Amino acid sequence: MIDSDDSFDSKITIGGYNSEKFGAEDSELAWHDLKPNKDGLFNHWRLDMTELTFGEYKIKDTAITSVIVDSGTSLLLMPEKEFKKLMELIEYKADIPYSLTNDFGLQSFPCFKDSTY
Repeated sequence: MIDSDDSFDSKITIGGYNSEKFGAEDSELAWHDLKPNKDGLFNHWRLDMTELTFGEYKIKDTAITSVIVDSGTSLLLMPEKEFKKLMELIEYKADIPYSLTNDFGLQSFPCFKDSTY
């Protein structure tokens, strides 16, 4: 919990959470069971994924059955077929070019702090 602005105090909570800081008023946190990898190990924060949506649009015929949640990850990977479908939806909905090719030859989507899609 380090902030580049030294005027803010950083805190870390181990073994719980501050209910006054997380979630909307009169709401509860949603808890999810973790899903093991193909070897039966729980080596990531892997969750079941039953559908892939963007707003009110559902991407059909997806091969994705789980997702790894990690707030520290710079890149999120997904099969090319689903990526292209998702980027086409974003391009249609947000009226912006949907992908760039990065230095590794992978397609990527630029996210900006002040963007809303």
